[in-house]
Order: sequence, then structure tokens, then C-alpha cells
Amino acid sequence: MTTGLFVSDLHGSTERFEKLFQVIAAERPKAVYLGGDLLPSRLSTLRSLNFSHRDFINQYLVEKFTRLHHRIKGAYPRIFLILGNDDGRFEEAAIIDAATRGVWEYIHARKVSFRSFQVYGYSYIPPSPFLLKD
Repeated sequence: MTTGLFVSDLHGSTERFEKLFQVIAAERPKAVYLGGDLLPSRLSTLRSLNFSHRDFINQYLVEKFTRLHHRIKGAYPRIFLILGNDDGRFEEAAIIDAATRGVWEYIHARKVSFRSFQVYGYSYIPPSPFLLKD
């Protein structure tokens, strides 16, 4: 049994998320830390004619995490999530809504307890040449 997994920079890749779901089901970690850059970029959705995941959070992530929860029941890990610099802030409302339904815990600007640890969410980047998106 794995104590915890940390992933980031999945950038809306359903292949990467499917691998994550497989690992969670097989390893049964107690916690999964989603460290941002999780969603498809606006540029990739503009360049693609595949609009099947227009609402990636609800139509893909929430659905898949909910299915995983039903599948592994009591072994479902605590999912700690923050958005990254490539995730649009306009998506935050959907992230918070899913958190209120127990899919994950949105921990931006929060401290939560996990076992004997304190987990802090900080969804900002230090000053860099990257421009703010929103």
C-alpha cells in the first residue's frame, strides 16, 4: 500500500489521467496530491475539433473520480487539489463545487490535517517570465 501519490502537469490528457486512476486502484494510496496544471489549456481546445470534453471538470474528472470512488469504496484516498499556472482561474467554481460533493478537497490557501501532517495548498508561482492568464 502506497502512503501517497503526487502528480502535476497532466494538462488535460485523458491518457495520463487513466494511468493515474489505474495506479490509484492498484496501489490504494491514502492520499493523492494533484499539484496543478491539470486541465486542458485553452489553446489546445481551440486547435482541436474534438469538443467532447468541453466541460473537462464535470464531464470527465468528476465522473471518473466518482466511478473510482464507487469501485474502490473505503480505499478511496483523500484527494488534495490545487490549480496550477496553466489552469484558468475561471474553472475554480467547478473545482469548488466538486469539492463540496466530496470528490476531492480544494486546498488553495488552506491548511488541512492528514494523519500527523499539515498539508498546505498554495496555487501561485513565484515571479517569472510567465504572464498571468487571469
